[in-house]
Amino acid sequence: MSLALSATFRTMSLPTRALIFGVAAAVGFLGGYYFIVDQSIFVYNAAISLFMDPSTVKIEPMAMGVGLAFLIGLFHITSI
Repeated sequence: MSLALSATFRTMSLPTRALIFGVAAAVGFLGGYYFIVDQSIFVYNAAISLFMDPSTVKIEPMAMGVGLAFLIGLFHITSI
């Protein structure tokens, strides 16, 4: 059995790929260069102080605990 494709997709040319890569690299560079570390540290400390006290927020579902762990990890990585 064979499957006939009704439409073929045209691939991007090399200059288009290079342009997209250059734009992505420039946006990443500018985002990293102008990233404000003080705000990230403030959010990290606020999240840690909020969730360290068990009386403020109860983490009962496992999905909430895993999501919180990823969120705290993201704050930690961006504040370094």
